[in-house]
Amino acid sequence: MKKLHGLFLIGIVVVSFMSCTKFKGNQEIPAYMCIKSWDFATDYTREGAATEAITDAWIYVDGNVHGCYEIRPKVSVKENPVTHQIDTIIDESVTFPILSKGKHDVILYPGVKLNGIASTRIQYPFYKPFKINDYEFVPGKIDTIVPSTEYYNIDEGFMHFKLMEDFESPQLKFIKTNNSDTTIVKASRLTDPNAWTGDLAHSVYSGHVWLGDSTKYFCIATDPIYGLPNQGDYILLEIDYKCDVEFEIGLFAKTKNGIETFELIYLRPTSEWKKTYVNIGPTVTNNQSASYFKLFLAGSILDGETADFYFDNIKLIYRD
Repeated sequence: MKKLHGLFLIGIVVVSFMSCTKFKGNQEIPAYMCIKSWDFATDYTREGAATEAITDAWIYVDGNVHGCYEIRPKVSVKENPVTHQIDTIIDESVTFPILSKGKHDVILYPGVKLNGIASTRIQYPFYKPFKINDYEFVPGKIDTIVPSTEYYNIDEGFMHFKLMEDFESPQLKFIKTNNSDTTIVKASRLTDPNAWTGDLAHSVYSGHVWLGDSTKYFCIATDPIYGLPNQGDYILLEIDYKCDVEFEIGLFAKTKNGIETFELIYLRPTSEWKKTYVNIGPTVTNNQSASYFKLFLAGSILDGETADFYFDNIKLIYRD
């Protein structure tokens, strides 16, 4: 027993010695990158408004993935030295270490939450990456980067805006279905404070649906959409919205069985304008024999309720 006890003590000494000595010597000091929120620009006439909901930056160093980092808003307060008022400061950024030294090629890919779900983060396939050649990492130094992005070039032939509705044209791309109690109308930001005001240079109108009294259900849909790719590609719907109660986004498909309805996503109420990205690709792929599809928006209320729904900058995009 004494022998075993002695061996146990020796083991403790050895472990203690290793624990005390394993951090001795030169330690590698990382460089730090601070990524600010993304800048995004469009050619309005061909690509619509520059609205985005980019939440992440996917970082690659020399072609190797380093990680995906969420750009979180950081709220702080600070006293204004002139007015002595308390100012609220929102800093949208993320800072992280990188164990690299010297010059390297860095690529940042803009990332979004597909269908608005945090667990389905993707590199958005229609936004260009932000590239920095020969970026120099200096140990202990924090460098701030403001990445920018835009859609891939339509002129390159593989970007397609299959649908764009900004509600600025007289002819609307969404009309009421036969079972809908009402239809969509245009709301002007000049008279309706709830209309979208994100691009004063180009945008005046938003789509608006009101439910109340005897109008308890709406369903608006596009004309038939032909020629969508059906090989498992991303076909993404972008939509800005603001609503008092949840609404549904879905597809009507003309199949051999008639008109079939596919529910894609329900979006929750929001008092502020939000943007989401919805992938309709799997539904299209699973119904390759369909002769056409229609995109629809639908919502309803209970007796005694009223609700407003606003929509803008609706885009259906895919790449070859």
